[in-house]
Amino acid sequence: MKISRQVLGKIGKCIYCGKIDKSLRKEHIVPYGLNGPWELLEASCDKCAKITSLFEKDVLKKSLIVPRVALNLPTRRKKQRPKKFNFTVERNGKKEVIEVPIMEHFAVMILPITKFPAYLDGHKYEKGINIIGSIAIKVGGPPVEQILKKYDTKSLSITAPWIGNSFDRMLAKIAYGFSVAKFGIDNIEEVYVLPAILGQKEDVGNWIGTAKDTQLENTKFFHLIQVEIINGEIIVRMRLFANYKNVPEYLAVVGKISKKFLIK
Repeated sequence: MKISRQVLGKIGKCIYCGKIDKSLRKEHIVPYGLNGPWELLEASCDKCAKITSLFEKDVLKKSLIVPRVALNLPTRRKKQRPKKFNFTVERNGKKEVIEVPIMEHFAVMILPITKFPAYLDGHKYEKGINIIGSIAIKVGGPPVEQILKKYDTKSLSITAPWIGNSFDRMLAKIAYGFSVAKFGIDNIEEVYVLPAILGQKEDVGNWIGTAKDTQLENTKFFHLIQVEIINGEIIVRMRLFANYKNVPEYLAVVGKISKKFLIK
């Protein structure tokens, strides 16, 4: 399953550090491996691309690898894609790890529920991200009842590793990329999320969190993004995998829009 490419702009300098040279590369706003079609051309230098690719790899190759394979999302290294995955069953009071092909796996996408952005509601905040729950959404494999019967068990479980702040830094990157596409990099006066994206500060939970309400309705589109200006600040709502019910809606306070843009 792959969505057609959409170029949203040609920037001409790195949107993270401002570097200008001939080696600037295109930037996938939503990672290519999550079926993100939106691109910014000449938008990232090699140094910053290495930083962002590290936390995206944590998400793509670890946290969301099972749903990516189950949904046949894009990969540039198809031969290296795992063919089998584990889940745990309990039989006769003992836990047992079962390894099966993806078509036989209880293919579930697990997405974190985090606290609301601290900047918006003023809750006590120190650093990092505060995960307060998760949502599991089945995206492939046979019915659960069939798996339980096959392995003679009444329960099964899976885990998804969430590494550091990688997922939330990815959300910050997505929100910032769309903001640049919509308003232009020179019209963003201050980028609140930039230090978190580049790993300079552990303050991502101040700007990124799970929304308390849902404004982006389920749709045929794979991802939904909404960018708006509220009180001079750029607020972005995101629903990844929006064609599935009950996926969480994430909120990002990206930064401050320039006064010149507001008075145009």
